[in-house]
Amino acid sequence: MAELAGISAFHFHRIFRALTGETMFAFLQRRRLLSKGNNVVLALPNGMPLEGGLRLLADDNDIGGIGVSVVQAPQDAQIAKAGADLLN
Repeated sequence: MAELAGISAFHFHRIFRALTGETMFAFLQRRRLLSKGNNVVLALPNGMPLEGGLRLLADDNDIGGIGVSVVQAPQDAQIAKAGADLLN
């Protein structure tokens, strides 16, 4: 890709990281995980993922997410699903 852009691999990786905030390797690894339908928790150092969060898809493309944390986890999941259903 650096060659296509007409710059050195070193500069390509520096520019990529500056623009995306992650290395090319991390970006590709995350995209591979997401493309296989995996949910990826990017940064929860002391967190415990529970119900209440859903990925939002449009034409099989990730367009965002919806998260709810108000009541118990099962009810959070129901509320998140209701919100996502409104968008369909």
